[in-house]
Amino acid sequence: MIAIRQVEKMTAADFPALTVVAGEDVGQFSLVKEEVLRKIGFDPADLSMSRLDMREATYAQVQEELESLPFFADSKWVVLDSFLDLTTGRKRYLSDEDLKRFEDYVQNPSPTTKVIIFAEGKLDGKRRLVKLLKRQSLLLETQELKEKDFRTFLQEELQFRGWQLGSDLQDVLLEKSMLNISLLRQNLAFIENYGSPASLTLEGLRQLLPKTLQDNLFDLTRYLLQGRLEAARSLMVDLRLQGKDDIQILALLLSHFRLFLYVRFLSPLSEANLVAELKRLTGTSYNPYRVRFAQRDSQNLPTSYLRTIYQKLIQTDYEMKTGLYDKAYLMDLLMIEVVQGLKQKN
Repeated sequence: MIAIRQVEKMTAADFPALTVVAGEDVGQFSLVKEEVLRKIGFDPADLSMSRLDMREATYAQVQEELESLPFFADSKWVVLDSFLDLTTGRKRYLSDEDLKRFEDYVQNPSPTTKVIIFAEGKLDGKRRLVKLLKRQSLLLETQELKEKDFRTFLQEELQFRGWQLGSDLQDVLLEKSMLNISLLRQNLAFIENYGSPASLTLEGLRQLLPKTLQDNLFDLTRYLLQGRLEAARSLMVDLRLQGKDDIQILALLLSHFRLFLYVRFLSPLSEANLVAELKRLTGTSYNPYRVRFAQRDSQNLPTSYLRTIYQKLIQTDYEMKTGLYDKAYLMDLLMIEVVQGLKQKN
């Protein structure tokens, strides 16, 4: 059972002395965190509840909350936010001595205190404390869903709402949600506000759902690779009006073209194997939909062209960051070169 479903079925009484919420699926993690706090009825004004940010709190403060008796109550809740020392992230906030003292608490937790630990990221399974918590606590780990599992989750959400959407509309929802549960629920909320989902058409759904920055970057890349320079320029104007910076947009374009090259070099692999191999080689978990779009958009482009554009992107990034020329000018020059290079290859 995925973490968000498990939490939705729980009550406050179901939480044991120690609960750990962790995982790399950022969207699901935020939903689980919100739901856990709702289930326990967390209220910062309640004296039987406390919440500490582990990036800022000293262990002395944490220990005091863990060991102090409940105030006019039978039990108390202690929420430890951003306990990043449990993850594979490089930054550490607690000393080895502090972690050892917390290990001692985990082995003998207070019978009147329930501890909720939020650790966004992948748990470091090599750490003694993590091994101990896996044995002693309820672990709610938010793992990225495969497309099949995500489709099942979508169908459960539709059934819960009493909606019937055709497979083509479900495909659009999956594509727009990019296997992100949090984004999926936002999109379902837009449909709910629309009125009657039964009257939705394919084009109506595409227009109804808001575009993310990633959506706009897919469009920008597609316009450029189709030679539609004016459409790309118009989209850039819209993105700037939305407060997006040219350097930020360029970084995402770099990421797109880097993935194009990765896909080209690994092209004999199937989509599932390609995603796994990309993670093995780069250490980055690529969204399967993003990989699929990269395969689609780059399949007819020569490797030499992709390399040339990627090098130009790197050069433009350097020129923007060093202030050599105006950022808008450099971006426009880049887009012209992408389109002209496309015409030359044809």
